[in-house]
Amino acid sequence: MQREISYTLLVQDADASIVLDEAGECVILPDTVVYVSDQGQDTPIGEVTSVSVQQNEQGNVDVWVVVSNKANYNRKLGYFANQIKIAVGKTYTCRFCNLYSEAVIVELQLAEGES
Repeated sequence: MQREISYTLLVQDADASIVLDEAGECVILPDTVVYVSDQGQDTPIGEVTSVSVQQNEQGNVDVWVVVSNKANYNRKLGYFANQIKIAVGKTYTCRFCNLYSEAVIVELQLAEGES
C-alpha cells in the first residue's frame, strides 16, 4: 500500500560555500529532487518541501531538509521510496543540487489524512 510521507534529512558540517549562494541564501530550494547515491547510481527519493540552515561552530552549516514522497508501506518492513528504505536513523549519501553529502533521517511522518 502506498502512503504519502514526509521526513527530515540532516546534513551536518556541510561546506557553506556549496550550500549558500553569494547572498547567503540556501541553494537547496523547494521542489528540488533529492537523490540517494549508491554505487554510481542516483535514485530519487522525494522532493524538498522546506530547508533550514544553521551555521555551526566550525564555520560550516548544518542543513535540515524536509522531503515528501509517496512510499510503499509494509507492516513488517516499513516504508520504501523507489526501493530505498526510509527509516529514522538511516544514513545515506544524498545529492541535493550541487551538494553530495551523508545525511541521516531524523524524523518521519505520515502526511495529513494518512493513517
